[in-house]
Amino acid sequence: MLFSGDRPGELSQESWFALGRLLTTTGGKPVLLSWSGSMFEYLMPLVVMPTYENTLLEKTCQAAVERQIEYGKQHGVAWGISESGYNTIDTSLNYQYRAFVCPD
Repeated sequence: MLFSGDRPGELSQESWFALGRLLTTTGGKPVLLSWSGSMFEYLMPLVVMPTYENTLLEKTCQAAVERQIEYGKQHGVAWGISESGYNTIDTSLNYQYRAFVCPD
C-alpha cells in the first residue's frame, strides 16, 4: 500500500488508482467504477485517503451520491444503498450478505 497524506497511516490517492478501476460517465460526469457500486465502496476511500476539490475521486463520490438520491426519488425508496445482511440463510443457517446498489 502507498502511504502518504495528511494523517499518519493515511493512504495516498495512488492506492485507489492502483486498483485498476474503469472510468465511465454518468450524467456527463466522469466516475470511477467500484466493484459493486455500493455507497460503502464509493465513500470508504474518503476515510483513509485525502480528498481534494475537483479531482476524479471527489467527482466520483459526488456523482455516486447524486445518482443514489435521484434513484431513491424515482423509485420512492431510501437512498444510500450499500452492503447489508438480508433475510435469506444458507445451509449452515447463516444470514446472507451482499451489496445492494442502483441497477443503473
